[in-house]
Formats: sequence, C-alpha cells, structure tokens
Amino acid sequence: MKGTIYNNNGKWYYAVRLPGEKKRKAYPLKAAGHDVALSADRPRELAIQAAWRIWENASKRKPTTTVEQKTVESICAAYCEHAQTYYRRADGEQTSEVHLARLALRVLRDIYGSQSPAALTHADMLHVREVMASDGTLSRTTVNAYMARMRRMWTWALDAAMISATVKAELTQVQPLKPNRTQLREPVPVMPVSDADIEKTKAAMPENVADMVAVHRLTGMRPEEVCAMRWQFIDTTATPWVYRPPFHKTQWRGMIRAVLIGPRARKILKKYRDGNFDGCPFAPARVIANPPPKGIHAHLPVKRGTACWNTGTYTFAVRSACVNAKVDEWTPNRLRHSFATDIRKKHGIRMAGALLGHSDGSRITDGYSREAAVDELVRECGAVIEAEG
Repeated sequence: MKGTIYNNNGKWYYAVRLPGEKKRKAYPLKAAGHDVALSADRPRELAIQAAWRIWENASKRKPTTTVEQKTVESICAAYCEHAQTYYRRADGEQTSEVHLARLALRVLRDIYGSQSPAALTHADMLHVREVMASDGTLSRTTVNAYMARMRRMWTWALDAAMISATVKAELTQVQPLKPNRTQLREPVPVMPVSDADIEKTKAAMPENVADMVAVHRLTGMRPEEVCAMRWQFIDTTATPWVYRPPFHKTQWRGMIRAVLIGPRARKILKKYRDGNFDGCPFAPARVIANPPPKGIHAHLPVKRGTACWNTGTYTFAVRSACVNAKVDEWTPNRLRHSFATDIRKKHGIRMAGALLGHSDGSRITDGYSREAAVDELVRECGAVIEAEG
C-alpha cells in the first residue's frame, strides 16, 4: 500500500495517487459501514485498515482482510473434525470432549447452520442459550459448559482463518449463568458413599472386582486410573508404592500424577502379582479364570476376556452389584469423594488435594470433600472460639 496516513483538523486522512488516477488526492478515512470520517483521537490502526480498504478497492485486488465465507454448519463440522485429533490421551484414544463438543454445537447448528457467522450477533448467541435452557433436561452448569465449548470453537475458527477477529469478539461475549440466579436446575452435588454400603456391595461382587473397589477406596484414584492399572506402572521399591498412571485427566496441563499406595492396598494388590493377564491386577479375564461362588454375578463386559476394565464396564459392574446387594445405587467416582472426605477430616484440605492430584489451593478439592468442611473448621478454629466465645 502506497501513500501517507495523517491527521488534520481532528480527522484522519489518506493522501495517495491511486491506480488509474493522475494526481495525488487526500481521502477522509472512515470506519467500515460508517459515513463519518474517523476522528484523530481514534487509534491509528483503524485508520490503516480504512486506508487499506481504499487502496484495495481502487486496485481491484482481493482484500487481504477478507475471510473466506463459511457457514456456521461448515465451521461446526470442521471443529468437530479437529476435536477428533486434538482431544486425545497419551495412548491415542479420544477423550470424552469429542462427543461433548458435538452435543454442545447441536443447537447452534440446528438454528443457524445455513447462515454466515458474520451475520450472527451477540443476541443470536443468547438465543442459542435460551433454547438450550428451555429444553428442561440440562442443568445450569451443563448449559454453561456447552456455551464455553462454543466460545472455544469461535476462537479456533479465528486461528483457522474462518472468521474475522470482529466476528469472534461479537460471538464470545455471553457470560456464564450464576448459581441460583436462573430457573435452570442446579446440579446435585456428588456425595461420598458410606463404607457400610461399600462393604455390602463388595459382598455381591466377584473377589477381583471387590478388591478393585477396595483399592479404589483406599487410594482415591479416578475410575479411569484404577482401570488402567498395570504392574509396569507401579514402583514397588518405594514405600509407599508409587503408581504413575499411563494417562490422567490433567496430563494435557503438564501436571504430574502419582498415586500413593499404602499398606492395606498393597496387601490386596500382592494377591495379583503373578505376571498374568498382561500385568493387570484387575481384569474381567481374572473373573473368568476364577468364577465367583454361586449366587454372585460377574457382570462382565460384552467382550469376555477383555484385558482391562474401562469406566463404562466398571460402573455397570458396580451398579449391578448395588441392585443385587439391595443398597442405594452408587458409582465408582463416589469412592474418590469418600476418600477425599476422610482425608480432609483427619489431615486437612491441602493433604486431600495433594493425594487427589489437584493443584495446590484448587477449588475442586473443596467440591470433593465439602462434607468434611465443618470438621476442618472445628479442628482449626475450635480452640479459638473456646477461648474467645
């Protein structure tokens, strides 16, 4: 681009001899879609963009600032394709984010799929949120999570040169809904499961599955971490033993995950240190090799002999055992809440967070162990109030 950009009498101007013209002229610079010249107190960057538009229109070249026109449908499809390769664990398996991204974009695609993103406004994104909220099946936190995924998609589309920065800024300004400020259902907090219910459920399980539940309760692992357990990832030379899962939830953040295994859990694990079943201490194949007593159902995966459990088959086995044991149904992740609550009651929230694998001072730890908050308050502040109150 040739010419000079300057301000005069409080306005921005562009002095240039445009292609096809014989003389140099001064053109008032205007923002896109406006008829009034830019005042000199506006940023110089806006004046440069306006000058580029004049030069490119005169030279009949394709504007360098123009983004190839895409529809909302095509951008959503491209983002879902990107998610399939981006959201993967260390072992290459896709994470649940791939499926959740599709769910989050479904309403947006249904309503505005054929439109250009440049035609959408902040009000349109608010409308998408209202439609999701009116469904009646989603909680407030789920609606917020879906809207956050849409914001990530628009940010990715900007990096992929599918939309302009102006469009991205317009479509990513919807703020999260606050707790108890809407008519949406609030999520039910996940509560710890009592040790009495755990023992009753274990009695209705094959020994290998019951031992898996016991180790899970004693270590506070995530369900996917106990399912992926193999001897090659456990350092048995240390005291306590240290288990480093091959993948974990916060791996993409660069965090290190180490699960400490104490004496009671070690005693259980030693029963399966035989080198069989690909080094998995807990596996459906072990149940097949050692059938449980009559009256105890195995609840094995469809693919009998699978090397290891996964979170789906593990959850199904636990829920089925709850039915047989006639206890209130609970899921494996609640064992982690039980562990966190127990540790926080005895040793405080910082210790609970460290053993759970949370970053120091994380609010997540409080959510896992909220039931122990009062006990922690009494332990830390009880002496003060006894003296002062």
